[in-house]
Amino acid sequence: MIAVALDIQTNRIPNVFIIISLIAGLSYQIHFLGFQAIPISILGTLFPIILLFPIFIARGLGAGDLKLFAVVGVFLSVMQYKKIVLIIFVSMGVGAIQAIILICVKRKYQPTIHFSIPILISTMLYLGGAY
Repeated sequence: MIAVALDIQTNRIPNVFIIISLIAGLSYQIHFLGFQAIPISILGTLFPIILLFPIFIARGLGAGDLKLFAVVGVFLSVMQYKKIVLIIFVSMGVGAIQAIILICVKRKYQPTIHFSIPILISTMLYLGGAY
């Protein structure tokens, strides 16, 4: 939720926030799985980056959004890669709905949206057991 507030307020997600979140995710994994969690957490961080990098290069996703997906990946680890992919797809769907609502409300096309909102919604839906 902090990332969403920062994104809406400043149009960016500071790297300091991302680094703190990545450290928190790695600490979470180490707490439950021990130090063998380090490589799977690193892979969990890299998995969404590698998967979404072509979209980022095509300017379909911002750097902060890509880094937020990396934070989701470190918390889930690469062992949960299917869930990471599912969160990404649900985020894309929520983002599409958000864009349609913005077009209908503002009556004009807006080239960018705060994609941190769909990432938060899809992650909360996953954590809440919706899928």
